[in-house]
Amino acid sequence: MRRPNPLPADYVVRHVHMDHHHGQDDYMIVAGVEGTGDVWGYLSYTTFRDIAFITYIEVKPEHRRDGVSRDLWAEFSRQNPGVRVNYGLLLPDAVPIVAALE
Repeated sequence: MRRPNPLPADYVVRHVHMDHHHGQDDYMIVAGVEGTGDVWGYLSYTTFRDIAFITYIEVKPEHRRDGVSRDLWAEFSRQNPGVRVNYGLLLPDAVPIVAALE
């Protein structure tokens, strides 16, 4: 894993509750440089009946191998300890990410 050396002082990972509807909650975890709109990556998911459904994980190409997906996953895990995870349909590009995180 490569990391910018050093990370910008204003690099943050934020967990945001987006919506609640039909018994489910939608969330977005965003990594980037605060105050600039520079998003390096994000993970979106929905929780329903104690299952977290990952809907999307993306990291900008210029920040891949910088540990951004690990930061996103760490925040997801911190917010959802012990919750069963459903990855849904994985595109070929996502298979290595999920394998590395498990």
